[in-house]
Amino acid sequence: MDLEELRRARATTGGGEAMFGGEGGGGLGFLVARARLEWMQRWLIPAFGLISAAALAGLGAWQWVVIGGYGYAADKRPWPTLQHVDIGLVITALLMLFAFFYARYAAGLGKVREWQLLRACGSYLFGNFVVTAATIVALGAQAYRQIASWEHAVALAVPVVMLLLAAETLLNFVLDIYRPRAPGTEPRACFDSRLIGLISEPGGIAHSLAEAMNYQFGFQVSQTWFYQLLQRAFVPLVSVGVLAVWLLSGVVVVHPYERGVIEQFGRQVNADAPLTPGIHFKWPAPFALARKYNTDQLREFVVGYKAGDEPLRAPQPDQADRPEIELWTDDTHDGREHFNFVIVPGAPVAEERESPGAGRAAVHLVRMHVLVQYRIRADRLADYLRQFADVPAGGRLPHAEDALRAIAWNEVLRFNAASDVDSLIGPGDQAGEVLRQRIARRADQLKLGLEIVHVGVLDVHPEKTVAQAFRSVVKARQEKIAEIRRAKVAENEILSEVAGDRNRALTLAHAVTRIGENEVRRSELERALRSEPKVDPRQALERFAPLADAFRARHAAQWALESAQQTRDQVRDELELGAGSTPARLAQTEEEVRQRQAELAAAEESLQAALAPLRSELVRQYGEQAAARQVDNAATHYALAFWNGLLEENLRGLEGTAAVTLAEAQARRWELEMRAEAEVTRLRNERYAYRASPRIYKVRRYLQVLVDGIQGARKYVLGFNPAGRDVKIRLDAQEVARPDFTEMSLKQKE
Repeated sequence: MDLEELRRARATTGGGEAMFGGEGGGGLGFLVARARLEWMQRWLIPAFGLISAAALAGLGAWQWVVIGGYGYAADKRPWPTLQHVDIGLVITALLMLFAFFYARYAAGLGKVREWQLLRACGSYLFGNFVVTAATIVALGAQAYRQIASWEHAVALAVPVVMLLLAAETLLNFVLDIYRPRAPGTEPRACFDSRLIGLISEPGGIAHSLAEAMNYQFGFQVSQTWFYQLLQRAFVPLVSVGVLAVWLLSGVVVVHPYERGVIEQFGRQVNADAPLTPGIHFKWPAPFALARKYNTDQLREFVVGYKAGDEPLRAPQPDQADRPEIELWTDDTHDGREHFNFVIVPGAPVAEERESPGAGRAAVHLVRMHVLVQYRIRADRLADYLRQFADVPAGGRLPHAEDALRAIAWNEVLRFNAASDVDSLIGPGDQAGEVLRQRIARRADQLKLGLEIVHVGVLDVHPEKTVAQAFRSVVKARQEKIAEIRRAKVAENEILSEVAGDRNRALTLAHAVTRIGENEVRRSELERALRSEPKVDPRQALERFAPLADAFRARHAAQWALESAQQTRDQVRDELELGAGSTPARLAQTEEEVRQRQAELAAAEESLQAALAPLRSELVRQYGEQAAARQVDNAATHYALAFWNGLLEENLRGLEGTAAVTLAEAQARRWELEMRAEAEVTRLRNERYAYRASPRIYKVRRYLQVLVDGIQGARKYVLGFNPAGRDVKIRLDAQEVARPDFTEMSLKQKE
C-alpha cells in the first residue's frame, strides 16, 4: 500500500521532481509512510502487547487452576500416569530443535535496526526452547528412572512463568507511556521481554555490564589491560575448566555404605566384583559411567493398601487437620483404601454346631497391613543388577524391587488364606517371622539380590461390616481387665490394711497354711509311730538332730522357689493387665525361678545324700515302713520349726489391723495372767492364815459369805422384842417407778 501511494504521488508530481524543493513527490510519500509507522508504533504494537499479556495471563491462570488440583495430599487428585512417553520425547525434541534454530534466526534479524521488533519473537522462541528442553529432561527421568516429580515440577513451573511474563508485559506497557521520546531512538515493544532476553542475548548482557562498570567507576574499565586480558583469556580458561571437570568425571568416590559398578558403553564390566569403599578411576563420561548403590539403606513398603505402599508416618504436632483417631469402620486411612484379604472361617461356636445350616459364610474377610523392610545385599549385587535379564523380546523388564513387592503380596495372600481370624487377631507375634522366612526364601530362589531384614504385622482388624462386633468384644475385654484391676487394688488395700504390706500378709498366710498342714501331718505320723512297739517318737527325733541344717536348707530353698514363682505370677498378671510390667521384667523373674529350682534340686540332693546312711540303719532296725515314717516325722518336725520361725520373723514389726489385734490379744493375755497370779497369791496367803488360826479363819469366811450374800437384798428392822409373841407381818410389795430416789445401795450410801 505504501508503494502504491508513492507511485501515485510521483505520477502526479512529474516523476519525482518537486514543485518546491528537490525531493519532489518522494518526500511527501515518505512523510505518509512515517506517519503510518508512527501510528502503528503508537497504537498497534501496544494493542498487540495487551493482547499477548491477556493471553499469557488467561492461559497461565487456567493451567494453574487445572494443574494445581493435582497433588499427593488426601484432598488432591492423583497425578495422571503418562502414556506414550517415547513418542512424546521424539515430538518434543523436534519442537525444541525448531524453536532453537528459528529463535537464533529471529535474534540475528533483530540486531538490524529496521528489524528490531523480531527480537521479541526470537526471545519468545528461545523461551519455548528452554521449556521444551526441560520437558525432555523430565520425560526422560520418567521413562528411564520412573521419577515423576520432575515432570510435575515442569508442569507447575510453566503457568508461573506465563503469569510472570504477563505481569512484565503490563509493566512495560505502563512504563512505555511515561518514557521520554528522544529523537532517533527506536522504541522497544512492551511484549519484548527483558527477562527472556537475559538468556537469549548473553552478549548484550556482557556489554551492558561493561557499560555499567565504566559508569560506576568513572573511567573506561573495559579498556584496561586486565579487562582486555581477561576478555582474551576467558574462553581458554573456561575451556580448561570444562576439560578439568570432564577429566574429574573419571574419578569415582565410593562411600562406606555403597558399592559401585562401572558401565562402559552400556555394558557392566565389574558386576561380580563391585567397587568397594574408596577412590577408584575409570574412563571419563560418557565412555564409562559409575553406578553407585546404597547397600546399607533400609527400604520399606507396606502390603495391605489398594493403592500406594508407603508406610504411614507419624503426624507432626503442627498438623492441625490430622484425624484424632483412626477406627476400624473408616473406609480409608491416610487417604488410602484398604485391601480385604480372604481367610478361612474359624471354629464354629456352640450355636452354629447345633444348627449347621444357619447360613455360615464359606470365607471371611480381614484387613491387614504388613511392613516389609529390605536392603540390597553387597555380596549379591550382581544378582540385583542382572535380575530378569532374559525377558523375552517385547516383554516389560521389571525391577528386582517390583518383583519383591509381588512376592510379598503373594505370600501375605497365601498366609491369610490358611489362617483364621483368631490366629491373626489373637495373641502371638509369630506371623511376621513366618512371613519373613517365606519372602526371603522366594527372593533367594529368584536371585533378587535383596536381604529381607524385617517383616512386621502393623495391624490386623476385621472388615468394616463386622468391626462393630469386634469392638464389642474389645470393650468387654477392657471392662474385664478394669474389673480385675479394681479387684487387685482392693486386694492390695485389704492386705496392706491387715499387715501393713501385701507381701508380708501373703507370707504370713502362706506360713500359717503350711503350719496347719504340717501339724496335721505330724499328728498322723506320731499316732502311727506310737503303734510301733519298738519306736519312741522323741528318741527317733534325736537321731535326726545332726541333719537339722540340711533339713533347714531344703525348706529354705523350697520357700525361695515359692516366693520366686509368686513374683513371676504377679509380673505376668501385671503384664497381661497392662499394669506397668515389661517382657524384660517377666523374663528376669522366669530366670530367677529357674535358678531357685536348681538351688532346690541341689538342696534336696544334699539332704538325700546325708539321709542315706541313717535311712539304711533305720531300715535294718525297724523295717522299711517304720523307717519311712520316722524320716517323714523328722521332715515334718523341721518343717514346722522353719515355718514357725518364718512366722515369728514376719510378726516382728508387724503393722496394720493384725498388729492391733495381736497387741490387744497380748494385753488381754497379760491381764489374765496377772489376775490368775493375784488369785494364786491370795489363796497362798489365806492358806497361811488358816494354818495360824483355823477357827477365826472359818468365822471370818462365814461372815464374809453372809455379807456378800445379803449385800444386795432388802432388809426389814423390827422395833420391838418379838420374844414370846406371835408376830405376823403383812407386806404390800409395790413396784417403785424410780428406785434410785427411794433406795440407795450400800455403795451409794458410802
